[in-house]
Amino acid sequence: MDELSEKISIAAKIYRYLFLLLVLAIVGCLNIGPDIALHPSMDEIRADSPRYNEVLQIQYLGAGGFFLRRGDQAILTAPMYSNPHWARVGLGLIKPDTSMINRLHPILTGVNVETILVGHAHYDHLLDVPYIARTFHPAASIYGSPTAANIALAVEPSLADKMVSLKEAVSRDGKPGHWFYASDSSYRFMAIASGHGPHWTLLHVMKGEIKDKLTSPPKTAWGWKEGETLAYLVDFLSTERNIDFRLYYQDATTPDSVGFPPHFTLHDDAPVDLAIFCVGSAQVQPGYPANFMKRYQPEHVILGHWEYIWKSAMEEATRMPVTDLSNFVAEVTKYSPDTNWILPKPRAIYHYQLD
Repeated sequence: MDELSEKISIAAKIYRYLFLLLVLAIVGCLNIGPDIALHPSMDEIRADSPRYNEVLQIQYLGAGGFFLRRGDQAILTAPMYSNPHWARVGLGLIKPDTSMINRLHPILTGVNVETILVGHAHYDHLLDVPYIARTFHPAASIYGSPTAANIALAVEPSLADKMVSLKEAVSRDGKPGHWFYASDSSYRFMAIASGHGPHWTLLHVMKGEIKDKLTSPPKTAWGWKEGETLAYLVDFLSTERNIDFRLYYQDATTPDSVGFPPHFTLHDDAPVDLAIFCVGSAQVQPGYPANFMKRYQPEHVILGHWEYIWKSAMEEATRMPVTDLSNFVAEVTKYSPDTNWILPKPRAIYHYQLD
């Protein structure tokens, strides 16, 4: 690269950072739509309860993070507790806040966490995962895109035998992918090729893939490239491997029918009992989540990734100012008015009866 080209490249990067900083500042000042009430937490069902294996307990951890727990088995979807300030995201260096993670990540005594699901590799989904996996769930395998794998392994090389890079196993174009089973076959899951809508109007940042191994972790939020976005279908199974409960997890807004479950044969076909949606910037993604609700009409819906992620996770959660929660609920109930939906409170627990 000649000197002029290098100067132009540096100027473009500075302009990009300043533009994002301005957008983040504007977003932080906007206020779209009224708030809606958070759903109160339920009590934890403990191992000595006769309902312990009959109820799916879901604990919301913040951002895209959930514990999906049935009896002694649990799945973790990527949470974030570090919550770097928007100015640091725009212009500064970011890293996991390990003291905050240690303080907030739940300890599930006697529960086996052998699966961590990552939808995409943006910092607000992946930043804390390598530390959480190594510190709290060393036996768990982490599933995500090749980009997510390359970033996670640059952050924590010791996870090399635990990081599963999903590409060929992914469901694409309506065709089923590969089912991954828990060690005791109490659940299975499948990754689905999905999409990621814009963050605000026409602004879609941190796109791109990381196809090669990194020699060092990303220093700025810009280095946490999106990669391929994945949705997940999770089936909780009976001892005869029948489907007791089907859960759909989506951690980004997605256009049209992108990321929908594939077409299954009769044996694998089942209704979606619960859909977990990313609320985020849904107002700039037409048809989300109404298209999904029209086709599948799940009995239950959880509104995830709804809160303002640029302030301390110790503070009371408030919605992202540009997120219109009332409009999102209207989209959820447009074709499925009887759906039971909740806006979860971080760290709260909710129960869903298994068939």
